[in-house]
Amino acid sequence: MAKAGSAPHHAFRNLARKYGPIMHLQFGEISAVIVSAPRVEKEVLKTHNLAFTSMPKLISPEIITYNYLDVSFSPYGGYWKQMRKIYNLELLSAKNVQSFSSIRDEELFAFTNNVVGRAAFRDRCKDQAEVILLNADDDLMASAGGFDVANLYPSIKILRVISGLKSKLMKLPQKSDKVLNKIINEHKERLANKEKFNQGWI
Repeated sequence: MAKAGSAPHHAFRNLARKYGPIMHLQFGEISAVIVSAPRVEKEVLKTHNLAFTSMPKLISPEIITYNYLDVSFSPYGGYWKQMRKIYNLELLSAKNVQSFSSIRDEELFAFTNNVVGRAAFRDRCKDQAEVILLNADDDLMASAGGFDVANLYPSIKILRVISGLKSKLMKLPQKSDKVLNKIINEHKERLANKEKFNQGWI
């Protein structure tokens, strides 16, 4: 599996052809169940979803998500339920999804513009903030994925230092954090100005 490269799903597919739709693999201290048949996937994801809800506690998501604050990696419990509720009410409701239609149109236009730009000028038409975020996301995903001895043996803390993974991961979110903080501050400033404007009319 360590030789699977950027396409581990191909390796899992080949193993499933040989050993069947349900496999148990042991990656160091991490126990994994690999399911590759739609019928079995339904059993896992719907019937027995609680048994498979929590993610293993690895160093990569711990650092990247600031101690598992992201709903994708946080353990099942009160916090996860609250975050899921916020996602469904504030982000993924039918009304909100519909309100994002103009954003989707803009992104489709930007994507088309980038394709044309790359074809004509061998370059993309993105602003600096977007480039920084995309590059940071690529680096984060590359570091979070793959096999690292520190992730395979999470109980042996010294491996985080020896492998250099921790120091590398600590540096990655800094660029994206800087851009995101700037966006958040600008949003707060707009809200404050809007509130002042509304108070001026009262």
